[in-house]
Amino acid sequence: MKIVKSLNLSSPVLVFGLIWIILILLYNIHLINYYLGLNQKTLILIFGAIGAMALSWVLIRMRYKRWIVFSIKNLPDDKFSLLESKIGRLLKLWLIGIVATIVLQGGFPMLWMLLGTGKGYQDFGFHSIHGILNALYYICILGYFFLYLKKKESKYLKLVLFLSLYPILAVSRAVIIVVIFEMLGLYLLLYRIRLKQIIKIFIGGIAFILLFGALGDLRVGEAKHVLHGLVDKRYEDVMEYLPSGVCWVYLYFTGSIDNVVYNINDLKPLYYPYFSIKPLIPSVFRDLIFEKKDYDDKYSLEMNNTIFNTFSFFANYLKDFGIYITIVIIFFIGLLSNYIYAHARLMKFNFIMMYPIVFMFLLLSVFSDFFISLPTLCQMIISCKYLKI
Repeated sequence: MKIVKSLNLSSPVLVFGLIWIILILLYNIHLINYYLGLNQKTLILIFGAIGAMALSWVLIRMRYKRWIVFSIKNLPDDKFSLLESKIGRLLKLWLIGIVATIVLQGGFPMLWMLLGTGKGYQDFGFHSIHGILNALYYICILGYFFLYLKKKESKYLKLVLFLSLYPILAVSRAVIIVVIFEMLGLYLLLYRIRLKQIIKIFIGGIAFILLFGALGDLRVGEAKHVLHGLVDKRYEDVMEYLPSGVCWVYLYFTGSIDNVVYNINDLKPLYYPYFSIKPLIPSVFRDLIFEKKDYDDKYSLEMNNTIFNTFSFFANYLKDFGIYITIVIIFFIGLLSNYIYAHARLMKFNFIMMYPIVFMFLLLSVFSDFFISLPTLCQMIISCKYLKI
């Protein structure tokens, strides 16, 4: 019997299906006492979306029957020289934009925090322009990571580490998350994962849970007893012996689907695009077009618990169009995702640089909609047009 020693974890339908199945299995444990539990409409939505994604993959696979055995070793060296040149130009453009922003705004978030100026990360950057600069940043750090994986030269790794300072100085968790998952997406596209690496990832996951718990406890301070008050009675004894990070990670991972469950039975769709197109409007115009709302009212769905304001990839589409049209929308997003993946596996450089974006927004679909955002679309368009080598 042949033993499978490595796995291909880059397929969009696998990424999307696996993360959502893991989510509903964990949610169904009912670790938190106010969780409502899965209902029929939520299951129709999730499995309908997975089915739509799978159908889109079948159609794309039928279109591209000739399948190349993809390997980073097969990518031509001369194209990497051109990629490096183009990424270098984008890096200069990004540096000019960021330095200008720092000068005009008199600093950056980390400095403001240390000086106690009262300004924070939300005050950094100019409307709309900052989103484009973030898109350029994602392309640059991803491009140098790609060059490092191919050439194994330390200068590229140093550039990646240097660029990694930006989200720390900008105190932006969102940028850190996007960068980490886009890099992971690129790595999984270029390499098959061996079982030894899966074990290392598992150990790393445990370390992440411990760290996440420590940070969570630090943020709430003396109020951390509130966390224990959320645990269902059936698990109180067990949770006493587990790190608090287990509960924190569980809450952040499953809170989004609980908010969907909380709303879905009483959902009254608008049947016109409102919440689903709002993120596409440049923020300089968004405040003029859309009325400002209070914290509880600015989201497309209501929160079961106001502490956890994540609603998953589905929320805006659900509010605008309802369950079944949302599933149709997921089908077309699946077509685009699988089309990009197919062309990436045909070793087209611009699509290789676009695939990590697809991986990121599909994997993070359990938290929010990273697909309908200006930085994501700008990164997609620039990668597609400018990095066509």
